[in-house]
Amino acid sequence: MLCNTATVDHRTVYGQYTTRKFNKKLTRFANKPNTYSWVGRERILVEASGPLLDQHLLVESDATFLGDNFLRNIIRPCLNDMSPETAVKSYYDIMEHRADRIENGIHYFDTRGDRAGSVAILADLTLDTLVKTRVAPSSDALRDHAIRIMRILEPLLVHALPLTYGHFCRVFFSLSGDKDRKVRHYAFSILYQQLWRNLALADQYSATGCHDLSALVTFISRVRQDDDLKHFLDACDLVICLATLPSLPLSDYSAIREALQGTLVHLKSFFETPLWHHDPLLFYSLERIAEHLVTLEKKYPQALTDDFLDVLGDVIDKAPQLNVNGDWEDKLKKLQSSFAELRTLRQNARPTPEGRPPFGQRSGPVFPMPDI
Repeated sequence: MLCNTATVDHRTVYGQYTTRKFNKKLTRFANKPNTYSWVGRERILVEASGPLLDQHLLVESDATFLGDNFLRNIIRPCLNDMSPETAVKSYYDIMEHRADRIENGIHYFDTRGDRAGSVAILADLTLDTLVKTRVAPSSDALRDHAIRIMRILEPLLVHALPLTYGHFCRVFFSLSGDKDRKVRHYAFSILYQQLWRNLALADQYSATGCHDLSALVTFISRVRQDDDLKHFLDACDLVICLATLPSLPLSDYSAIREALQGTLVHLKSFFETPLWHHDPLLFYSLERIAEHLVTLEKKYPQALTDDFLDVLGDVIDKAPQLNVNGDWEDKLKKLQSSFAELRTLRQNARPTPEGRPPFGQRSGPVFPMPDI
C-alpha cells in the first residue's frame, strides 16, 4: 500500500511538471493576434522584421542601381530616417559593395576620371551616418562605430573635401564638443589636419559662417582638463588661423572677437605655467602659433595685449633651455624671428609712452592696450 501511494505521488508530481512546461511553451503565443489567412500571417512577420527588411531592401536597391542620383535622392534620405543601429549596418553594406578595395576595414574608391562627384556623395553619406551614431552617445557600440566611420571618412576627404566642405565643418565642429573623450579628440585631430592643410579652401568659405570658433574655444577649455597639450595648442592655433583668413573682412572682427580673446586668455594662462617646458616636441606647435600671431597682429593691429606679449617674451627667453642637444635650433630661430617681428609691428604701430621701456624689455608698468 505504501508502494502504491508513493507511485501515485510520483506520477502526480510528474504530471504537474509536464503541464507547467507545456503551458510555458504556449505562453509566448498567448498575446499574439489570431491570423486566419496567409496575408495576415505575412503582415505580422513583416512588421516584426521591419528594420531588417528595410536594411536588406535598401542595400539590394543600391546594389541594383548604383547610380549617384539614386544614392543621393533615395538612399541618403532613407538612411536618415532609419534608427542609428539599422542605418549604420546599411551604411557598411553599401560602402562594401561600392568600394574598389577594402584594407583593414577601410573602404577605398577610385577617384580617377569624373568620379570625384561620386566620392563626394559617399562622403556626405558617411557624414550623415556619423551624426546618427551620436544620437545616443552613451552607447559604447555607437561610439566604436563613430571611430570606425571617421577612419573610413579620412581617405574620402582627400578628394571630396572641396565638394563637401560646409557639411564637413558643421559635423566636425559639433563633434569637437562630444561628450565622449575619444570621439571629440579623434574628431578634432581630423578637423585640424583637414583645415590646416587646406587653408586656401577654408578662406573660400570664410564668409559662410561654417567655422564655429566658439565650439573650438569650448574644446580648448575641455582639452586642458583632458591634459592633451598638443591638441590644446593645435586648437589655439586653429582659432587664430581661421580668425586671420585673408578673405575675412575686418568688419567681421566683432563676430569673432569673443572667441579670439578667449583663446588668447587660455594661451596666456598656459604660457604662464611650466607645462610647456617639459616637452620639446611642443616646439612644433609653438613655432606655428608664433608665426600666426604675427599674422593676427598685422590683420588686427594691437589685438594682442601687452600682458600677453610680455608672457610670450618670457617663453622666447626660456625656450633655448629646451634646445639641449641643438636639435631644435631651426624651430628656435623661427620663434625668435616671429617675436622680433611682433616687436617691430608694435613699435611701429604707436609711439612708446613716456616712462615705459620699449616693447620686449619687460620691466616697469604694463601699458593697457586699447580695444579695436
